[in-house]
Amino acid sequence: MAKIDREVIEELKKFTGGSEPDIYLYMVDLPPMMLHVLMAGGLFSALIQKPYFVGVSKNTIHFASTSIWKVGRFTGKHFMITKDEIESAKFRKVGPAEYHTLKLKDGRKLRLVANRIFKRLERQQENMDAFKSFLGK
Repeated sequence: MAKIDREVIEELKKFTGGSEPDIYLYMVDLPPMMLHVLMAGGLFSALIQKPYFVGVSKNTIHFASTSIWKVGRFTGKHFMITKDEIESAKFRKVGPAEYHTLKLKDGRKLRLVANRIFKRLERQQENMDAFKSFLGK
């Protein structure tokens, strides 16, 4: 197991009560499309993206925020959602990227993208498939 994988698991264990997540992967929460367009189509929108290492344990998804400047530098910010809080989940694949739109019952919407060729995590590809299965896709 790569060093970054161990670091991610240890960080996520802080939020899961000490248990190792079943699934862990790197995802980015994208800004809404209109804001993306206004930010010169990606040139500046990278500054408002929210990168996370995501861990799934039982029926809970844990999000541990990481720096946009250096993957693996955790910011200490964390939130979680349960599977019951998800009203709907949409999935779209574009090349090696997979886009997940999670609409939550409280009205929030997460626009997450994960890349199959993200090489920092050894199990990124297989965990992306497991995440889709967790969401029922």
